[in-house]
Amino acid sequence: MALCWHLAAEMQFYVVSPIFLLSLLRWQRFGYSLASSIIILSGLTSFLITKRCNLIYGSFVQLDLYNDDLETFMDRFWMYCDKLYNKPYTRISSYLMGVLLGYHFYGKDFKDIRNRWTGYLNDGRDGIEFPVNRKYLVISILPAETDRVNLWRRDSSFIIELQIARIQKEKEQIEKEQRELVARKEREEKELAAKEREKERKLAAKEKEDK
Repeated sequence: MALCWHLAAEMQFYVVSPIFLLSLLRWQRFGYSLASSIIILSGLTSFLITKRCNLIYGSFVQLDLYNDDLETFMDRFWMYCDKLYNKPYTRISSYLMGVLLGYHFYGKDFKDIRNRWTGYLNDGRDGIEFPVNRKYLVISILPAETDRVNLWRRDSSFIIELQIARIQKEKEQIEKEQRELVARKEREEKELAAKEREKERKLAAKEKEDK
């Protein structure tokens, strides 16, 4: 059950997501400011925890640096997981990047999805990195555990993109059917009105002949 932390984090994100979604839908500027502030705070939190606890970069690619002391590496690896990797407040930056990406695509024309702003927002997941020490964590502003979180954010954003594309396609299909229905009803009403006028004209002509 080692991955239960993932479910716990996602459940908490699911609970708070209406705050960000409603803010973006009703007060766009405030919504962007709120999400951006949380992303920055999450990055700073990761930075401070990493610095204060002197965490290593929690990846087995660093294992070669600890060949002489594997036990120390494992102790520090689990400390990294416990202090940083599993926490929702260090993970929410990834989720919010996905939310912003999804909102950016909401209502867009998917025929021209490859534009520069989409690229900027999508590439923003990579963060700004700078090395501290070869034996310690490569700290990044958004967020600390660079490669794993970016992969997680990339997957989340891709899922959101697919869902929005599907919803947009269904929406366009419904709108097309509604337009066709309205056009058909208008044609039927025009035909009925024309028949009524023709009927009235014939009736008037007949009455005139009778007189």
